[in-house]
Amino acid sequence: MLMNDHLTHHRAQMIVYLRLKDVQPPKYVGW
Repeated sequence: MLMNDHLTHHRAQMIVYLRLKDVQPPKYVGW
């Protein structure tokens, strides 16, 4: 469970970064 939350946190950071760069982030399943 802790690992899942950790990975989700990093994916969320990546999506925010991509959006700031005007890049369409990939769709993630399971959110």
